[in-house]
Amino acid sequence: MRGKTIITTVVSIVFAVAVIIMIGIVTAKKTTNPHLSYGNTVKVENGQIVDDGYGTTNMDYFNPIGEKCIYTINISGDPQIISTVKVFTDVTLTDPVLEFECSNITMTSEELDVKDQGMYLVVSRRLNDSMEVKDGEYYVNYSFELEGKGGSEFNNGLVFITVGVIGAFVTFLLIFLNHSMNSNKDYDERQLRMRGIAGLNAMITAACILMGFGMVDITIGGIPFSVYQVAMITVIVSITVFTLVSDINDAYFGFRQKRIAFTIISGLVAVIQFVSFLFNGLLSSEGLFENLATVNLVLAVCLAVIFIEMMIKGISEKRAALREAEDEES
Repeated sequence: MRGKTIITTVVSIVFAVAVIIMIGIVTAKKTTNPHLSYGNTVKVENGQIVDDGYGTTNMDYFNPIGEKCIYTINISGDPQIISTVKVFTDVTLTDPVLEFECSNITMTSEELDVKDQGMYLVVSRRLNDSMEVKDGEYYVNYSFELEGKGGSEFNNGLVFITVGVIGAFVTFLLIFLNHSMNSNKDYDERQLRMRGIAGLNAMITAACILMGFGMVDITIGGIPFSVYQVAMITVIVSITVFTLVSDINDAYFGFRQKRIAFTIISGLVAVIQFVSFLFNGLLSSEGLFENLATVNLVLAVCLAVIFIEMMIKGISEKRAALREAEDEES
C-alpha cells in the first residue's frame, strides 16, 4: 500500500511539474506584443482644451520587453487636435527615446534601444496653431502596438522564478495530501466510495465547463473571457462541486465535526468576495466584469452555495440527532 502511494505521488508530481515547466518555457520564448488602444473626446472652449476625458496629458506604462523594441502607432482624429507622443525609459521622464507630433499618422518606429527597461508612454494634446479651432468636441483615437527584440531578462527571470515557486508548491501539496490520505484511517469503505464519486463529479464538471467555453469560442469566434478567467472559473466551480457532493454524502468526518466553522468561514468569505467584485469592478476602467472582478463574483456565488448547503445540512443533522435522542428515551 505504501509503495503504491509513493508511486502515485511521484507520477502526479512528474506530470504536474512537467506541465508547469512547459508553460514557463513557452511563456519565456513567446514574443511579447502588448497592444494599447483608447479614444479621447477633446472639448474646446474659448480657444482652449478644457476636457478630453484624460486631461491634456495621460501616461501609460509598459513592462520591460527586451533590449530593443519597435512601436507601431496609429493616430486618427480631427486635424484641429495635435497629439504629442513621447516614450521614456526612466521615471523622471527625461531624454525620450521616441518623440513626435501629429494629428493623423500610421507609422512604425525604428528599433529603439530600451535596454530591457520599463517604458513610459506619454501622450499630450494641443490645438493646431495653423487652423481656426471652433468651440466643440473633437475625437482622437490612439493605437500603440509594442514588439520586443531580444530576450527580456526581467520577464524571463520573473517567469523562471514563478515556475520554481509554483513547482515547489505543487510538489509539497501533492506529497502532503498523499501522505495525509495514507496516514488518516478515520474513514470507512462507504466514505471512500463517496469521495470517488465526488472527485468524478468534479472532473466531469471541469470537462463540461472547458468544453462549453470551447464550443462558444468555435460558435461565435471568441469568448468574452480571458484565459485567467476560464482557468479560475473551472477550478472554483469544480472544487465547489466536490465540496457539495462530499458533504451531502458524508464523505469526510471533518465537515460534520467543524460544520459551524466551515459555515461561518464560507459565508464570511462569500460576502468579502462579493464586496471585492463591486469594489474592483466599479474602480476598474474595464467595468464590472474585468479579470479580477469576474473571479470575485464566481467565487462569491460558489461560496454562497456552499454556505447554504452547510446550513441546510447542519439543520438536517440536528433534527436527526433529536429524533435519535427521542427514540432512545422512548
